Amino acid sequence: MHSIFRKIYYGMSVVLGLVVTDKDYRLTDEVKIVECTIKYESRFHY
Repeated sequence: MHSIFRKIYYGMSVVLGLVVTDKDYRLTDEVKIVECTIKYESRFHY
């Protein structure tokens, strides 16, 4: 199962620094997102 997110605004260095991968850049351990914030933004600026 894979989750796809549009963009990480804050903390990308934390995400990349904490995820351990093998030589083919595959995860070696299960990674779970335990907290997130969903921000809705209008395409139109009034």
